Amino acid sequence: MSVFRVGAEQACRSEVLPREAESAGAARALVRGVLVGWGLEQLVEDGAVVVTELVANAVHHTRSHSLWVTVTRTGEGRVRLGVVDASRALPRLRSAAQTDVRGRGLALVEALASRWGTDIEGGGKCVWAELAVEGVSEGRHRRGRSGEPYEPVPDN
Repeated sequence: MSVFRVGAEQACRSEVLPREAESAGAARALVRGVLVGWGLEQLVEDGAVVVTELVANAVHHTRSHSLWVTVTRTGEGRVRLGVVDASRALPRLRSAAQTDVRGRGLALVEALASRWGTDIEGGGKCVWAELAVEGVSEGRHRRGRSGEPYEPVPDN
């Protein structure tokens, strides 16, 4: 696992995983471990669902060999989960019919996240979703910017 510091209040933990369905389990474990470590246990369940859907979307819709899963603390009681892949194709929120097997993942992300989006990065993209502890003011956190430099810090 990699650890980065993005500013006084921001920390990022990440892991590179193979582009395969089984990586969703490793992504969930990363999210759970990081959120518990940051004292954000109340975000664990939603975070596990969100990262599972983001990984599944990347596995199904890209040809990347690997995925980069990130968990970034963006302020008090707020985190951003991201999945980076080597495709520049943007995800689309769809309305799935009752008989459709696929097509509900981003609807789940939209329902659980305070906001979500996509940042184009180099030859690929990062699809991200932000989660917040209920009652934490949105104005009290620093929003990350695409392309903001990361400074490595030791993993404690």
